[in-house]
Amino acid sequence: MDSIIPLLMRINNLFNDIAALSLPAGALVMWAALKRYNSGLRQGMNDDENRTPLFSLHARMSKITVFSLICIAVSSVPRMLTYTSYELANAAGKAGAAELIAKNVVTFAAVISGACLWVYLTRRLKGLRDGK
Repeated sequence: MDSIIPLLMRINNLFNDIAALSLPAGALVMWAALKRYNSGLRQGMNDDENRTPLFSLHARMSKITVFSLICIAVSSVPRMLTYTSYELANAAGKAGAAELIAKNVVTFAAVISGACLWVYLTRRLKGLRDGK
């Protein structure tokens, strides 16, 4: 039974990392779509023709973002509870504690920047929807 716990922790940590990095990835996709929408307006394209797919993409990407946030919250609990006994101890045994800490700092920065970009993009799209 002890051999299954490290495997489950590795799977949990992998899902946590994937969910954490999908947040800024989704935000960058929406940012690129909004940029393309704005460039289409400058080229004289129909506003309504471009607006509907943009809002549809935002609705789908918002669902993925909410799911990512839920996964981050759920998978972070066991990761925090076993961090020193499993993840840090394993990295320290291989002289990789500095790399592990750097990875965690980059992941934290990615989650925060992704969340901030999502808030910004959602406000911009809400302004477009309201006609501002």
